[in-house]
Amino acid sequence: MIKTAICDDEPEFILTMSAELKRLYSDIIIIDSTYTSPEKLLNDNKQYDILFLDIDMPEMDGMELSDRYGKDTEIVFVTNHEALVFKAYNATDSFGFIRKSKLSDDLQSVMRRFLKLKSEQKSITIKINEQLLQIKYCDIFYIEKQINHIIIHTKNNKYTIRKTLSEIETMLSPFEFVRTHIGYLVNLDKIQLIEKKRVILQNSNTVPVSRSHYKNVCSEFMKRSALMNE
Repeated sequence: MIKTAICDDEPEFILTMSAELKRLYSDIIIIDSTYTSPEKLLNDNKQYDILFLDIDMPEMDGMELSDRYGKDTEIVFVTNHEALVFKAYNATDSFGFIRKSKLSDDLQSVMRRFLKLKSEQKSITIKINEQLLQIKYCDIFYIEKQINHIIIHTKNNKYTIRKTLSEIETMLSPFEFVRTHIGYLVNLDKIQLIEKKRVILQNSNTVPVSRSHYKNVCSEFMKRSALMNE
């Protein structure tokens, strides 16, 4: 789950923002904390995956707060004053901006970029010939089960390791990979076409889809597409 927090001096907007995050991203986001005080956020000394900060707060503005926060966190500024967006853009290295008047549209735009970034950064570590190898999620097309091992298919290589499909499934994000068949896991971002008995991937490979998994594959693909595409 993506761990997030909201800091805004208006409690009513925190409720509005929280409701919109839950409406759009309840499957992948957990709102760990909300703050009306920047000092309380700093004193809590927590780290988040993404932090939504109001730019214009009387106690301390969002730009100063982001400088003092100092965590490995993507910071998104939120504001009622569009002119402050340009000021903050030039003064900070924030991940993005949300106008309160365009909350839903701007939030979805920011989250699409955030999810794409995280997908590109994620990887799994496997052991090959007594060596550890990292494989990025975005390089994996599908994973198939053999008798006593699995094969990870990437764009340019195949990696055979002694694990069960269930074991490798627990290592991967359920929002990015889907089981299409008892013996196959597929990267949702690599699916080009879903048919009744198979999926066609972007590299033209095909993977079987069982009748028991078909509806879930379609559902997860639609959810992933909605999250990642304009």
